[in-house]
Amino acid sequence: MRKYLMRVIGGAAVFVCLIALTFHLSPLTSGVAWAAVDSYINYQGRLTETDGKAVSGSLTMTFRLYDAATSGTKVWSEDQTVAITEADSGIFNVVLGSVSALSSVDFNVPLWLSMQISG
Repeated sequence: MRKYLMRVIGGAAVFVCLIALTFHLSPLTSGVAWAAVDSYINYQGRLTETDGKAVSGSLTMTFRLYDAATSGTKVWSEDQTVAITEADSGIFNVVLGSVSALSSVDFNVPLWLSMQISG
């Protein structure tokens, strides 16, 4: 029990020191320009036929973000070509934003994702 309490107390002490250091240095960093962070969304799924058989092959996937569930306005889209082998059992992984930047998308409002597959 003591080891656990010592770890918590030690962690709290480090946390307090970091907060104090952050507030102490804040006047020194007020003129610093910060770079924008790129936005990406990791998306994965499993594609199957209606009978449950896994899909394989080279597929074009079109992803779109809308501002409403129905009759919404498209706020972003991108196409990605994905190769799914039989060994993948229909499982795919894409990184949304790697083709068309998501920087203009406002993630502070509800959004709906659609996915269209061809190929």
